[in-house]
Amino acid sequence: MYRRTPLLASLIAWIGLTASPTVIAAQSDELDRTGFRSSVCNIDSMSVSFKVDQAFEEPLVTSAMRWNAGPNTSEDCLSRLTHVWVKARTPEGDLTYIKLSPTIQRSGESFGATVTESPSWSRLFCASPRDGTSCSGMVEARRLYGSELKFEGFNVVTETLAITGLSRDTDRAPRGDDDPRPRLNVDNLLEDALAEVLDPKPKPVETLPEPEVALPTPEELAAREVERMHLLAERASGNVMTLLGSSLARYEAPANRCESGRSIANWVQVEDTCKLNFRSEERHNFLCEDDGAARPIRATRRADIDFSRHVQRISDIRVSNSGWAALTLHLNSELRTTEEGEYQSNRWQFTTGDGQLDDLKRLAASFATLHAYCTTDA
Repeated sequence: MYRRTPLLASLIAWIGLTASPTVIAAQSDELDRTGFRSSVCNIDSMSVSFKVDQAFEEPLVTSAMRWNAGPNTSEDCLSRLTHVWVKARTPEGDLTYIKLSPTIQRSGESFGATVTESPSWSRLFCASPRDGTSCSGMVEARRLYGSELKFEGFNVVTETLAITGLSRDTDRAPRGDDDPRPRLNVDNLLEDALAEVLDPKPKPVETLPEPEVALPTPEELAAREVERMHLLAERASGNVMTLLGSSLARYEAPANRCESGRSIANWVQVEDTCKLNFRSEERHNFLCEDDGAARPIRATRRADIDFSRHVQRISDIRVSNSGWAALTLHLNSELRTTEEGEYQSNRWQFTTGDGQLDDLKRLAASFATLHAYCTTDA
């Protein structure tokens, strides 16, 4: 006969536990937070919906979020490198954190697609809202999961697009923690099983000392600010290209007594971050000729504008009672935009319907960013 050792008995007990798991109800909640800041992003409001469950003896964490940007914050300020740490109060009064990686939406959009993650038990409940912190062991994590937790809010940790230079159109390289599909991690499962056999007592949560971080020098801070402003300016020139190639590419002005409706088309070419070449074309028919015939009118304009030298100021947006809105760049006397013929002007105007007012405001903000960057001495 074989003698049953304590180790073998514990392993058999653990196998029996996995074969007939105790069913514990999932815990879920939806939390709201208003008026806060994460990195360079001002967040007016955010809602996070989540659920902590288990399947095949591994935890499952599902989450979704939505948010609204605050002042001076773009709609895509939160990058894909954003995590939400939910605060949970234990029955003993201690605070622990659960990490969520929901789909990051643009500001103002509805809840994104629900993301499901399957961390190991030893990474489910952590001491503080940051990667690398100490977390509860498997036995303690199972106990916390089965207890009555009270969710008290959340922290948001993000690396913004303005700092990292990442594009929202480019996914991160696939990594295990980012894969939204549920999975069973065999290595973690075995590691947790052995930990329970060899040390069945609950492990206290240990708080690691904060690592010493060297403060950046004034030169490093200045270099970072230059890089940040450069990335913002590049994004601004990209916004100009996108807007004048889509919603602000064409404007149809209404007809009047002597003119048919006008069609105004816009184009832009980005030579470099501070140099943008604009062109517009206007077509309509003049209806008040003596012979009564309609005379086609076509006017083209072009201006190659260097935002470091040529822009004197950017006007406020004018909104008319007749349904149009206009934004004007006032240029220095050294540059004049030229139409066909002899006419010259030191202004360049963008006109659209008042239904595109938000896009015209985005265009004005992009011009202001370019002007601030390009006229700042490096």
